[in-house]
Amino acid sequence: EYVRWRLLDGFTEATNIGSAGGYFIFKNDTWNDITPCNNDQWYHIKVDFNTVTDLFNLTIDGIRELTNGAFINDVDNINILQFYTRGWGTSNYRGYIDAVGYSWDPDYIIGDNLDEGLLLSYDTNTTFDWQGYSYDGQVNKTILGNTVIPMPSYGDHRIQVFGNSSLGTMYQSSIRYFSISPINIITPENRTYTQPMSGYYPGTYGFENEDDSEVGTEVAFITRYESDHSEAYA
Repeated sequence: EYVRWRLLDGFTEATNIGSAGGYFIFKNDTWNDITPCNNDQWYHIKVDFNTVTDLFNLTIDGIRELTNGAFINDVDNINILQFYTRGWGTSNYRGYIDAVGYSWDPDYIIGDNLDEGLLLSYDTNTTFDWQGYSYDGQVNKTILGNTVIPMPSYGDHRIQVFGNSSLGTMYQSSIRYFSISPINIITPENRTYTQPMSGYYPGTYGFENEDDSEVGTEVAFITRYESDHSEAYA
């Protein structure tokens, strides 16, 4: 079983990276091992790509594991990020994607998806020379704007935002109190429907019962209309 993620320009594949057989792997003319990986472990993966040179770098947990990997095909743009799994050898594995960030997002801060975190978002009408926040009464930490702070421990907490204007005036928000509690994640349930159910449309779909070697599953939550060679979902 392997998990793969691809960068594409339309239907043209630029990179294909994944994990299989206990290794992170990538494809150019053939599949190549990069570095070992473990079951039941989260990894932070960063891909730096250049559509002028058609090369990419791969960084895993802050360590550069691949430099100047060649694209599979020459492309002018990257406009699709695709994740998928397929069977290869031992089955019954699952892969999870926790967070995705893009460096060209104006609100992106390098490393803000490295660890699980909590969004700190605020609005202001004042232009500040410096901004920061204090968490649980600790020393102020400098920020550039909205940011993600490391996930606090379970329990009660407080946070406050500060800003210093060009005139030297220090502003501060009111103290916000919040609590962090454990979350019980319930896996969506697969159900088999043998008769039409008017007015009832399942909103979730689980993939636990998919057969090995299936290449995909189509899920139409409401209905599909077909006309000649076109399809539309409602």
